Amino acid sequence: MDSAPRVGQFVTFIGNSVTGKCTGIVLHIYPQYVYDEDAGRETAELLPERDWHVAVRPGTLPGLWPYGGYDTFAPQVAELRLRRRTS
Repeated sequence: MDSAPRVGQFVTFIGNSVTGKCTGIVLHIYPQYVYDEDAGRETAELLPERDWHVAVRPGTLPGLWPYGGYDTFAPQVAELRLRRRTS
């Protein structure tokens, strides 16, 4: 995705070598800011939404799940696809 989903929307994480593919609900959005190396802190300038992270709670944990007992994770928006309704 190029833009952040809304809280409450269902998304599919495409999966990677650390976490398996899964579908879940967006719980929170974490905007990401440009980091100023010289000052050692974030600036007020936002990165593109595709670089933000969102908290996702999968409906069913994938087989490849490195987060122990936690039931949420925060993938980058670019790694998500909006889940289409099939009603």
